Amino acid sequence: MKIASNVGLSLRSNTIIVLSYIFALSIVYSTGFTQTSGTKINTFFAQMEDVGKTVNTLKADYTQKIFFISTQEKQESSGTLFLKKPTSIYIQQRVPQERHLYIDAKNITIYTPENEQAVIDSLNNIFNDDFVPATIINLGNNWRKIKKTNLISLIEDSEKHTVITITPVENKNCSIKIYISKTNMYPIKATAESEGVISEIIFRNYVINPAFDKNIFKFNVPDNVEIIKLN
Repeated sequence: MKIASNVGLSLRSNTIIVLSYIFALSIVYSTGFTQTSGTKINTFFAQMEDVGKTVNTLKADYTQKIFFISTQEKQESSGTLFLKKPTSIYIQQRVPQERHLYIDAKNITIYTPENEQAVIDSLNNIFNDDFVPATIINLGNNWRKIKKTNLISLIEDSEKHTVITITPVENKNCSIKIYISKTNMYPIKATAESEGVISEIIFRNYVINPAFDKNIFKFNVPDNVEIIKLN
């Protein structure tokens, strides 16, 4: 078995984007957040809720930068994200190495063609439980738990975007900021810091409600690929 020594690091770094994007979409496309305290933020979430009702599928390009504080290592990647409500996400990373990420409500599969390997793990094994990714992946259906375990506030309101900050109640060392465009109410950037990892993700070239091939979110295992199950 040719498991690379940095499988854990690879999973961690390649799924930072998943965490950030899931948070962004769970806020933007959730229902019920209008009950959040504060008239201004209530109005804002109500507007996002109206936008979210029109979105069933989504495609967006991304550029991601990750900085590991302890090692001073920097990583950059880019690709395209595909989403289908309620629980399907496929990420096609093209730079710096081809990777395919398949995410559902419970698991993540990372397929690296160059290594002829596919690593499968539980989302809960990858991220700190403060961010409850298995709950958030459901795109707003479990919004009450998000609100219960995280502090959510509107921290900035400029001409171009509104910024939402999310901090776990039990772990103030983790945080995420989501920049929402005032033009279309979509997330344009997310920054996250958790467990010594700082990431920045830029989203662009949105396509709303595109038609996808029905198999795009399913990993069809090639004959020469080794499957590594970590969960």
